[in-house]
Amino acid sequence: MLSTTCESNTPRGNSRVDRLVRQTASRYRSEEQVPPWRERCKLVQIRWRLRHVAAAREIWTGAELRRRLAKEAGLELGTSAISDLMSKQPSEVKLTTLAALCEVLRCTPSDLLELVQDQDEVPPERE
Repeated sequence: MLSTTCESNTPRGNSRVDRLVRQTASRYRSEEQVPPWRERCKLVQIRWRLRHVAAAREIWTGAELRRRLAKEAGLELGTSAISDLMSKQPSEVKLTTLAALCEVLRCTPSDLLELVQDQDEVPPERE
């Protein structure tokens, strides 16, 4: 699950968001001083729905999706990249890849990316 949070509940990583949070937090000396933007933030989960959207269009395998991306959108992706997109929650997706997926699947980005506001609604991550 890709989590965009104001206060990360995952181990500190090297993502841009984590670095920004650490840099901003280092400016505040105590726990009582909270950055103004952190007070306004809410937890947002983004659910990647490529497998569901592809299945609705009767594309069942990564190989089939890869062939159609190359043929219909001119996007050449490796088998491991397609496999990762089909089976995992990506941490980032290039806009060109997203546009090609939308073109081939005849959908919009909002069909592939579902925003979930309530953390209770999000199923646990698969390892």
